[in-house]
Amino acid sequence: MHETISDVRSSALYTKFIDHVKKDESVSSHISSMLGAHECIQLVIYGLGSFEFDVKSQYQLAFALLLKADNIFPIGDIEIYDPALSPADVKACFDLGL
Repeated sequence: MHETISDVRSSALYTKFIDHVKKDESVSSHISSMLGAHECIQLVIYGLGSFEFDVKSQYQLAFALLLKADNIFPIGDIEIYDPALSPADVKACFDLGL
């Protein structure tokens, strides 16, 4: 997973996304209005798929983890639900602090 996170962080798509979010005042304004009195957003991911078996799922999870790690949005907990998660996926979630 760490390699996938590194791939996403160095990708042109992620870099462009981050630049856009940081420069667009309407994004931060919208997030502030969503937060209200709360300090952070709870991110819930449904239908991710098994990241043990699906590379697309790995990249989607890496993107979500980076949004939190890089403080792009004030994300608190990240929760994942998908009946396709394997026992190895569940273990990895615990290891990643999810």
